[in-house]
Amino acid sequence: MIATKNLDWKLLNTPLVLFLLLFLGFPVIVNLYYSLSEVSFETLRAPELEGVGNYLIVLTDGAFWQASWFSLRFGIVTAVAECAIGLGLAIFLAPLIEKHSAMMAPLMLPLMVAPAMVGLMYRLVLHEFVGPVPFYLYEWFGNSPSFLNATNAFWTLSVVETLQWTPFAFLLFYMAYEAIPDEVRQAAAIDGAGPLQLLFLIEPAVDGADVDYRVFYPLHRWFPGV
Repeated sequence: MIATKNLDWKLLNTPLVLFLLLFLGFPVIVNLYYSLSEVSFETLRAPELEGVGNYLIVLTDGAFWQASWFSLRFGIVTAVAECAIGLGLAIFLAPLIEKHSAMMAPLMLPLMVAPAMVGLMYRLVLHEFVGPVPFYLYEWFGNSPSFLNATNAFWTLSVVETLQWTPFAFLLFYMAYEAIPDEVRQAAAIDGAGPLQLLFLIEPAVDGADVDYRVFYPLHRWFPGV
C-alpha cells in the first residue's frame, strides 16, 4: 500500500519537477554563467569566463545601489499598505461576502488584468498632456501635479501597485480569517468589541499570512525571480 502511494506521488510530481528544472533551473544556471563571463552579441553562444569582475563593477556602481534602494523602498511601502488595506477589507467585508458571495468577483477584478496592461493604462490615464485625471484636476482646481515626473514617480508607482495587488492580500487574509472558528469572533462580538477592536483581536490569528506577504512580497519586488 505504501509502495503504491509512493509510486503515485512520484508519477504525479515528476512532470512538475521536470517543468521547474527546465523553465526555472536552466535559466538560473545560464544567467549565473553569463554573470561570470564577458558577454556580447558576438560571444553570446561562447562567452569568455572572467570571474567575479562583473560583480565588482556592479557593487561599486552608485546607480546600482540607488536602484536597489528604490526597489527595496517600493517593496516595503507597497507591502505594508497592501497588508493594512487587505486585512481591513477582509474583516469588514467578511459578513457581506458570506451573505453575497458574488461580491468576491468584482473585488478580484484588478488581479485579472495583466501588469503590462495596467502600466499602459495608468500611463495614459495619468499623462499630463492626454490623461483624463490631470485634465479634470486642472479644470476643477486650476492645477495638476505631474504624476510621472522624477519627483512623483515613486508614489505614483506605489499607489498603482497597491491598487492592483491589494485584492491578492485581501484574498489571503480573507481565507485566514474564515479559518478562524466562529466561536472566537462571536465571543469578541458578545464582549462588545467594535470594528477596530475586532481588528486587533483577530490580527494575531492571521499573522502567518501577514508575515508571508510582508516578507516575500518585498523580496519578489526586489528580486523578481523570488
